[in-house]
Amino acid sequence: DRQHHPHHRPRNRSTPQPPRAPLPPKLVEVVIKSLDHRHANHIFGVRPGFQVMKFEQVIRDRAEERRRPINPTTLFRFYSHDGTELQQQDVIEPGCPPIWYRMSTPVDEVKDCRFRPWDDNTRWRFDTEFTAELGREIDAGATVGKIRRKIAHHRNIGDPNRVVLIARGGLLQGSLKGESWELQQVKKKWLCRWIAVDVYPENRYFILKGLQREYVCHPDRSDYRKGMLVSDLKHYLATKLFNSARHYGKSRVELGWRHISLKRNGINPGDRTRAYWGATYTFELPIDAAEMFSDEETWLLPATETCSVCIEDKKMGEMPIKVTSGCQHPSTTCKGCVQQWLQSGLESGTWDKLKCPECSEVLKHADVKRYASNDTFARYDALITRAALDGIPNFQWCLSTTCESGQIQEEKCPRFKCESKNCGARYCVVHNVPWHKGETCEEYDRRNQQRKRDDKASEDMINKTSKKCPECKKAVHKWSGCNHITCVCKHEWCYICFAKFERNHVGFLFCRHNPGCTERDPFIDLID
Repeated sequence: DRQHHPHHRPRNRSTPQPPRAPLPPKLVEVVIKSLDHRHANHIFGVRPGFQVMKFEQVIRDRAEERRRPINPTTLFRFYSHDGTELQQQDVIEPGCPPIWYRMSTPVDEVKDCRFRPWDDNTRWRFDTEFTAELGREIDAGATVGKIRRKIAHHRNIGDPNRVVLIARGGLLQGSLKGESWELQQVKKKWLCRWIAVDVYPENRYFILKGLQREYVCHPDRSDYRKGMLVSDLKHYLATKLFNSARHYGKSRVELGWRHISLKRNGINPGDRTRAYWGATYTFELPIDAAEMFSDEETWLLPATETCSVCIEDKKMGEMPIKVTSGCQHPSTTCKGCVQQWLQSGLESGTWDKLKCPECSEVLKHADVKRYASNDTFARYDALITRAALDGIPNFQWCLSTTCESGQIQEEKCPRFKCESKNCGARYCVVHNVPWHKGETCEEYDRRNQQRKRDDKASEDMINKTSKKCPECKKAVHKWSGCNHITCVCKHEWCYICFAKFERNHVGFLFCRHNPGCTERDPFIDLID
């Protein structure tokens, strides 16, 4: 996006360098890139442990060799690949990513972004007072949309969407498309020193809405001369917009344009139809791609949402787009709280019926993977895999405490032999005990008649002192507490009359007890 964007300018216009000779042993290759396209990039071979403070002198010496000496008062600053300023005593380790540097004079060492026209040949310029006002607005948290409107008003442009803001002199460069992106973050995280301003002709832009956000996109000028199809607009979204919000490095969003859904006035236009300039289109993405782009964009967004669980201010990207694909409500629970919700559900034994914290939709495997922590998802994945294997006819797990493997057992063979390399345990699948060597199952049973009589007596006692769950028929023994039973199968029922506990449309729990039951729900009349 940054390299092919219509507003991109090359960083370094120096002549091509000849092939580099191989580095001597024990030297580390370090790439030094300039944040200003007017200054050269460098490649050095240094020894491990080389300190950042020495790069300045090396760059000065190289400039001296080229007969382009650097002013002694010039200040140097060095930054890591993610924009973190490096300290003078920091050392270079083997395999380090490229290092960025910036040169400035004491007069230029200012914290504000500078505004200037994109076209250096244009006659108009921003006056100092207006530029300072824009700087104060940015420091106060102004968004791209607000600065766009302010510039349009200052220059008497009726349509603010014609104004294009282009980040320059930073880690990443290109037009700023998100209306709600904070320019303060662009200045801090991208280290942008300049904001170039361009003005497009009337209606030569598209307004794109999705993920509860708005973007104004200005394609290449060659595109608006020849026109664009809907497929071209989708391709622009996939290759330009969804790859332009990362903090640093390469975007993780890999989305083909055919997976993007576009609508205009609620209607899906064909891919080969003409895209209308100045029109508003709404887009939808696959949930995984939408969440990934939302995560990458979070750092650019202001905190405008409030989580209904932790009651903390959150950025839009910190709120799920949809916890499940079936959710029909806007999410009011932040991703951090959803993560804790899933962990709590797993610990309470409801791993197979994890629900959205705001509705009754059950999360699928992909939903849990999207929002759960790595440890929680690993436990969930293991449990759901085990449950799926348990459903396979004749599948048997190895009973060894040190083995977690299993296999399909021949139905007629009662002897199980684990085929795991490190196990080889044998046991009886009829009795679930270590293999009774030298005895058939019938002989084993005769030897254990007394045990069977004891087991029968225990079973009779359980039947006398417990009641069976109406859903799964397992025996439930209640020795204290209320008569509201939650079985291991998650069915909720009354221990007296077996009536089912239910929830109404807002999630309120109630029970219609059967006639003759000693229990009564005091809110049942209100619910009716």
